This record gives sequence, structure tokens and C-alpha cells, in this order.
Amino acid sequence: MYFSRLADTYVTATCGQDVVLRCQNTTASPITLVEWQKSTVSSCYVYFFQDQCSYDNYQCNMFTGRVQLLDPSMRNGNCAVILRNVSVADTGLYTCEVSTRNTTIDHTRVVAKGHVNLTVTEYTKAPSSHSPQPRGRLGVIAALILLLTFIVVLCGVVWIRANQKHKTPEGETCSNV
Repeated sequence: MYFSRLADTYVTATCGQDVVLRCQNTTASPITLVEWQKSTVSSCYVYFFQDQCSYDNYQCNMFTGRVQLLDPSMRNGNCAVILRNVSVADTGLYTCEVSTRNTTIDHTRVVAKGHVNLTVTEYTKAPSSHSPQPRGRLGVIAALILLLTFIVVLCGVVWIRANQKHKTPEGETCSNV
């Protein structure tokens, strides 16, 4: 049996994202069968396509409604699938097998086989490089009140000094010279 071993690919995602699992038919022959399987689930398929029809009844429950061909016409041998709304449970090794029919001898043969290693992680917020001080409006208002108080006191001191008069012992007033 002749087939082309496709290069392994690695895909990483966070929960809730959609991912593309790539697979390519390397021959010009018409595709008759596309099988996508997850290594930890052997009794059902991630995606199953045969003779121009997708079969959902062969699909594992955990993938129902979340998998479709990236290009339904499979132009240029593109057998990639989109896996929607991934979760940590989707992490694992996926295998794609593509078969074509040899019309001269009416025989189906596997022509391409590839693996995609998918890693899905929980979404975590990246830690901040700095931690801002929790000031808020109250801190700004307090700072403004202190500044205004200082300015008023300073103006008062300057005004008092400018208008300060000394009283003489006889009760007369005199100005600073």
C-alpha cells in the first residue's frame, strides 16, 4: 500500500477558540474517503467523509456539531477540518487518513496520512508587569484639597505679613519700614 506520510503538526489553543487541523491529499486522484480520529477515542470518528458525503452518525458525541471541513469542496486536496470551541478535553493526537479510488482497477487506497498534536490550555490572564497603586477618585480629591489648603494658608501668611502693623507702647500705630 503506497501512501504519503505528512509532516506532523503542532497546534496550541486556549479554551473556547476554533482551531484548524490540517491534512492534505498529495495526489491528483479524487478523494473518496477522509477519516479524522483522535488517538484516545478508537470507537468513533472526529470527522468521517465518504463518497462525497459527511456521516455524522460515525462521529463521537464530544465532537458533534463542532467539526466541519475547512473547504467543503476539498479543492487542491485540502482535507483540513475546523474544530470549534475547543476545551482541555480536546487535547491529544489527531490522525487524518485520506483515500482515493483507482478507477482503472476499482480499488480504494490510502494516499495520505498525517498527525496533528493539539494542546488546549485554560485561559489565564497574563500577569501585569507593574502593579498600579489603587488611588481612585478619592485619592485625587484628597490631594487637591490638601493643595488648595496649602495655597490658602500661604496666601494668608503673605497677606498678613504685608499688612502687619506694629503698635507702639503709647497706643500709636506705625508701619514697618
